[in-house]
Amino acid sequence: MDREEFEELLGDLGRGETVEIDLMDSQNPVVQKIHEMNRALEEESRVASNILNKSLESASRAFLTR
Repeated sequence: MDREEFEELLGDLGRGETVEIDLMDSQNPVVQKIHEMNRALEEESRVASNILNKSLESASRAFLTR
């Protein structure tokens, strides 16, 4: 689903209007997309954290071996 399709699903919200969305309604395609995007962000965060941790470990080892 691209941004345009997502905004179309959001309806009024996509046009800048305020709407209420029940985030517990797992049948709502907007809620499904929000959860999908959240899972993707969580995975990206885990990957970035792992990269940062490995870089810090490497830097620490380099510093300690001097």
